[in-house]
Amino acid sequence: MQESTFRQLSEIQEESTCVQIAVEVTSSGVICSPIEDPRRIHECPRCGRRYLQRSHMLAHKRLECGKEPTFACPHCSHRAFQKSNLKKHLIRKHYFEYMNQKGPY
Repeated sequence: MQESTFRQLSEIQEESTCVQIAVEVTSSGVICSPIEDPRRIHECPRCGRRYLQRSHMLAHKRLECGKEPTFACPHCSHRAFQKSNLKKHLIRKHYFEYMNQKGPY
């Protein structure tokens, strides 16, 4: 059984080499937790939000940071910065209204 577990962990390491895991052995068992790689963290200088990809942080600064959400839900007070997030909200929270409406979604 240990051999199959080791094989699974090595497969995961091959798929995502950027993730490092800290393993701590305690009396109650083994605790595994990811270690953040400081080279891969990009923080917004305005609000402090953190992103793994620099392009995502730059898009956040350009489109979201310090601004009000652009897209408003027609059924409740929810607002979103991205149209795709509003669509997800509509499907999850207002499924029947969304399916019956022929709007610009």
